[in-house]
Amino acid sequence: MGPPGGRPRPENPLCAGGAGRTLAQLQLAGARETLLQGGRRLRADLRFPARLVPHARAGRDGDAARLAVSRTAPRRLARVRRGSGPAVHPEVRLPARRAGRGGKACGIMKVAQVVRRFSFDEWGGTENVVWNSTLALRKLGIESEILATSALSLPGEEVRDGVRIRRFRYFYPYFPLPGKDRLALDKKGGSPYSPSLSRAMAKGGYDLIHIHAGGRIAMLAVAAAHQCRIPCVISLHGGFADVPKQELEEMLAPLRGKFHYGGVLDRLSGLHCNPVREADAVICVGQNEFRLLSPYGAERRVLYLPNGVDIEKFAGTPKARPVREEWNIPAERRLLLCVSRIDYQKNQKMLIPFLKQLTGRGEEVHLLLIGPVTAPWYAEELMALARQCRVADRVTLVPGLAPDDPRLVAAFQGADCFVLPSLHEPFGIVVLEAWAAGLPVLAAKVGGLRRLVQNGYSGLHFEPGIPATLMSAYERIVREPGLRESIVGWARQEVRCYSWPVIGRELARLYEGVCHG
Repeated sequence: MGPPGGRPRPENPLCAGGAGRTLAQLQLAGARETLLQGGRRLRADLRFPARLVPHARAGRDGDAARLAVSRTAPRRLARVRRGSGPAVHPEVRLPARRAGRGGKACGIMKVAQVVRRFSFDEWGGTENVVWNSTLALRKLGIESEILATSALSLPGEEVRDGVRIRRFRYFYPYFPLPGKDRLALDKKGGSPYSPSLSRAMAKGGYDLIHIHAGGRIAMLAVAAAHQCRIPCVISLHGGFADVPKQELEEMLAPLRGKFHYGGVLDRLSGLHCNPVREADAVICVGQNEFRLLSPYGAERRVLYLPNGVDIEKFAGTPKARPVREEWNIPAERRLLLCVSRIDYQKNQKMLIPFLKQLTGRGEEVHLLLIGPVTAPWYAEELMALARQCRVADRVTLVPGLAPDDPRLVAAFQGADCFVLPSLHEPFGIVVLEAWAAGLPVLAAKVGGLRRLVQNGYSGLHFEPGIPATLMSAYERIVREPGLRESIVGWARQEVRCYSWPVIGRELARLYEGVCHG
């Protein structure tokens, strides 16, 4: 079913069938955009000659995992083929593993997927991407191992679904560092040292290192790649072009008043590179980063490759009890769902006065919040606000579900509307999950959500700082004849462009490009 009035479908640069745009076209369009403050700072850095650009600094900027561009990298394998987005479907010529140092053939390609932390109990967008892309690549004959610090987990190894996961000890170079501050850095913004992780990358016999982190972990990975003379690829998950100043200050709060000795360690260990500039290819999951970096990188080194979704999982029959039965939500209440980290970035507080306004005019509604708590103080303030507004009995907070928990799918399929009020959002995987489940989406008009959600077609936008715009979008979904069905229909078509097999094939193409030139 199409939109009311027979409006034509807007062009989606990610979909096949003639609607896709080439990398060059995206670059041309992006070059004319004015980026936010963080992007302007990075763009200014990029104007310096390579020998004059400051090295990636340790310390507070590093601990916030901010990636700025510095020295020019060797471009030995920096020939990434030009693509038109993740919807290219031809068979991929698999990047066969090169001969080892002794001249012996080594079998299939082996990739190190390097991430700051990887815990199934503290699941976020980056973990989602690393895990599902690893599984998709495995089906294409590319073997991956996941390497991470033991943050929010324990050191050691495990094998899950045939994937080897290795976690290593680490530390933050600050003194004193109480347990609560260490935990805050583990959850968000930490830039740790991990000598054992560094050794594992250098001695793991990998053909390529794919970096999904910033700060020191990224620098250690680049150093290991250079040592082994293998290519490295970096994915930008954090949205450094959009992070508000207030959020950066919150991320750095655990470091205030601490003695920092990381600068000395950085110099002794030679960590003076910048991962973004020294990588053989850069993957941008958000178009803001892509538009920022593509005009300045080496030719064809920068790729826009969004995140993906397991469509069959979220569209299939849930294997859990109905969501209302699971969390005692009355059947007569319209259920609003928000799945995201409980964090100031995600801005769930905005939904409490909104809920109060709805109940105040007699509507039967309930708010279900699902996500790991990465800012405990924010979760406390959130529930205190709910009590203050007298809607605490209409708010259910579930502090995170494992990615394979069937209750997550049941929540998506049992809700009436999905709301994402983030202050900034590089991409928004949960939007894809809502689309796959047939759930209409109300999304903040920020970051990657601006382009991911096509306003009036695959969802509705609202301004995160203007409650009236959220109310307006909600009323349209509830009251405008045919709009809900239209949005759900468009979204079901749109989400096909983001399946993990599609994303995996494009990632395999990229690996082929950096390995074979």
